[in-house]
Amino acid sequence: MQRFRFSIENMGLDGRQVQLLLSALNGIAIPPAFMPTTDWVCNQVFAGQQESHADIAEMGKDLSNDESNPEVPFEYQDLVEKLKSLPDWQSAALYFYSCGFFEGQDWQRHQAR
Repeated sequence: MQRFRFSIENMGLDGRQVQLLLSALNGIAIPPAFMPTTDWVCNQVFAGQQESHADIAEMGKDLSNDESNPEVPFEYQDLVEKLKSLPDWQSAALYFYSCGFFEGQDWQRHQAR
């Protein structure tokens, strides 16, 4: 398989980290003139970590990904640490990747009707 220059793997994320990123960014919308930065994406993932901690403490599982593993919040923290090293353009690309992922899911649901 050919690796593309702008492939998400080139940004250093593995499949699990992509899953956590999508969980953290699910439903996050930005104003049309706003460009996501590395700090902004890290803050969104950090918020996902905080929600994960609260969910596990209150419900016994992370509600965003339906997992009961108490290590999930720490996986979010590892992801934040990795994201901090990215330039802003890569963080923006990751945000827009997630938007495309969710648009694709929505389109697929509508096609199934």
